[in-house]
Amino acid sequence: MADRGGLAGPTAGRRYQRRGMGNRTTNVQKGATTTQRKSVITGDVVKDLMKANKASRDIKRQQIDQRHRWLFDKIAYYTELSGDAVEDQLLDSDFTLFENFFKANGSRVLLVFYQDGEDPKEKNKKKLIATTGSDIPLNGICLYFLRITTDKDLTEKTLDKDVYFGSLEATNGDVLTAIQTVLQSLFIPILEKNKNWGHISGNGQISNFISNLDEFSKLLESAKANLSETSVCSVKLKIPEDLAIEGITSPQQYQTSATNFDLVTQLESVVGGWCKQIEQVLAQSEQMRKEADDTGPNSELVYWKERMASFNALLDQIKSQPCKTSIGILFAAKSKIIKHWKELDVRITDAANEAKDNVKYLYTLMKFCKPLKRCSPVEMLDCIPGLINAIRMINTISRYYNTSERMTSLFVKVTNQGFLTAMRQEITRAHKGWALDTVKLFNEMTKMNKEDVSSSPQDGVYIYGLSLDGAGWDKRGMRLVEPQAKVLFTPLPVVHMFAVNELTKEQKAQKVYDCPVYKKPCRTDLTFITTIRLKTNQNPDYWILRGAALLCDIK
Repeated sequence: MADRGGLAGPTAGRRYQRRGMGNRTTNVQKGATTTQRKSVITGDVVKDLMKANKASRDIKRQQIDQRHRWLFDKIAYYTELSGDAVEDQLLDSDFTLFENFFKANGSRVLLVFYQDGEDPKEKNKKKLIATTGSDIPLNGICLYFLRITTDKDLTEKTLDKDVYFGSLEATNGDVLTAIQTVLQSLFIPILEKNKNWGHISGNGQISNFISNLDEFSKLLESAKANLSETSVCSVKLKIPEDLAIEGITSPQQYQTSATNFDLVTQLESVVGGWCKQIEQVLAQSEQMRKEADDTGPNSELVYWKERMASFNALLDQIKSQPCKTSIGILFAAKSKIIKHWKELDVRITDAANEAKDNVKYLYTLMKFCKPLKRCSPVEMLDCIPGLINAIRMINTISRYYNTSERMTSLFVKVTNQGFLTAMRQEITRAHKGWALDTVKLFNEMTKMNKEDVSSSPQDGVYIYGLSLDGAGWDKRGMRLVEPQAKVLFTPLPVVHMFAVNELTKEQKAQKVYDCPVYKKPCRTDLTFITTIRLKTNQNPDYWILRGAALLCDIK
């Protein structure tokens, strides 16, 4: 009678369950079932499973031929395991993966992971397992075999010629870093030094391919930054573990929960924290961007892609059930914080739409901007008409990007990538042994005005029309001085802009102020162009505090 809770008679047992103790009865039944299962599993079923497993391994072992041995030898060499150990571990994998890899029109890739097992008992004990790459996560070493062609069956004689073997060391599952490391340290350097490209004629296709591969590698760096815990994209709205709102989804439940004073007080504190997090993200996105002098339009695309990822990540959290429930309860309780939350919700949504729209239009511009990085000045002429039409389309159709500030910033970046890059290329070609990647922009001041210029410089270009704001210019001493009384803007002489491979000791010893150049008197990141070195007797910090800058247009 013990199975009825110690009460006498069947009726008493039924009363016991009606009083809400049915769960206990269920648990006892589950426990009994589990005990029975355990006793069966440890008996005949275990023996049958062991026999079936042994039979399966024997069948797989009979399928092994010289092609399998070739793969096992490669794996054994890399992992420093014996051939028998490699074979023994891979017998537990799905052997159809090997067959699909060997046959004609089959899989082009075979992956073998060498990492800790998923069983806690096998922790710190590395195992080999063949996989498709989608069934288990990578947190160790990935050994991959890649077929160059799949039109014929792989044979023992064609393995060395038709199969490429490599590895990725993705410690702690950091696959992006593993791929970037292989590209930067192995593939790109080899391709840059390779001289035998078969039937490919001309350097245009080769340079385009290497350049695109390098851009992809840099894109991985951007993706890693977005996924890092310090990234704005990784901001997570904090939800306390003791927040008792699970299962509250309907308006009626919101109204009932709104009468709970303690819950409403807790939710107001939580939502207040969310508001601070969102305000911080918005503030960071509105800060002035620090960019290199020769920043091109690709950086503009990367910037808006990062903003889009940031705001979309926040919107996904705002649309989540815990967030919707919290706001629903506070709305029913007529909390004062709802007004502030709605304002932030509108700002985040608008910012996400702006980023998404800008990314869409900037992508159309990239196919015209990419050739500017590799073309000579003469070859650029063919790219400019399409580029101008694309920018005109953005200015006409875009909802957010067609402001004068943004269009000016975009033109500056296009100029940087085209004009300044072309200048660097010409100087690099004129000096044997110089590399384009190491050449840096440099400038020297002249005593000439625009009217005094009669010919172009031997290296670089002349720039005129700049005006100093917040400082004056000593023409004799060729350095910054205090501005004259009642003079707002001081014309700057012609600037000689060129490129150097490295700074000389004399150039490094000069006391200079890196003066920012802006398109208009409104100084923002959208009107910033570059910096120009100006000599000074004072500490450069003095001119920073004075707000000294160069303007292209003083109106």
